[in-house]
Formats: sequence, structure tokens, C-alpha cells
Amino acid sequence: MADVPLTEVFIKNVQSLRKSMKLQVKDLAEKADMKPPQLHKYLSGKTVPTLPIVERIARALHTTPMVLLDTKRPPPPGPVVLPPHTPEQCVSEAIKALDRLDPETVKPFAKKFFLRYFEKG
Repeated sequence: MADVPLTEVFIKNVQSLRKSMKLQVKDLAEKADMKPPQLHKYLSGKTVPTLPIVERIARALHTTPMVLLDTKRPPPPGPVVLPPHTPEQCVSEAIKALDRLDPETVKPFAKKFFLRYFEKG
């Protein structure tokens, strides 16, 4: 799984967890506070999600962004019960996950996230 692009890993892990939780795409979209067509674009690979979007989808699946972006192993079946996270803890976990990956794999996510984040500020 290590040679697979990060977007494909994300899609596969989201779909795996979504199915194990018996969620339809529309249900997951609602839990992630987005419209089903928007979620479908991420799950079809037509649009690369930003880190905040990955975090929203992870929260909706009761997991972490690190699990959704993990190239080493598939996600555990079913939801993972997590303690509440502060925004700082979420970002810290995401950075740890990204640090384990090949920089070339991370570039599309990181570039989009930082551009969008710093344009707002």
C-alpha cells in the first residue's frame, strides 16, 4: 500500500470505514456537514480534500485523519472511540501522520491546505 498515491489511500480507507459502519454516502456527508455531491467528488478522486475536510470526514467516521491517511495498514473495522480533541491536537496528529509519508505524496494536500489557510488570515 506504500506505493499507492495518498488520495487513493484516503478514498479506500474512508470507503472501508463507511461500509463497516453501514453508512450511505449521503449519511456520511450529513455527519461531515457537507452535501453528498461534495463528498462524492472527494471519494471519486475528482477533488483532493484539504486537511480540514479530511478532519471533518475523520470526525464523522469517529476516527482520526492519521487513520484515513495511513498507507501502512487498513483502518480498523467500525468506529474508533476517541477522546475529545482540541484543534491543536488534531493538527498535531495530522502533522505526525504526514511526517511519516513521502513528501511527494503529501504535496497536493499540504499545498492546498496552506494556501487556503493562509489566504483567510
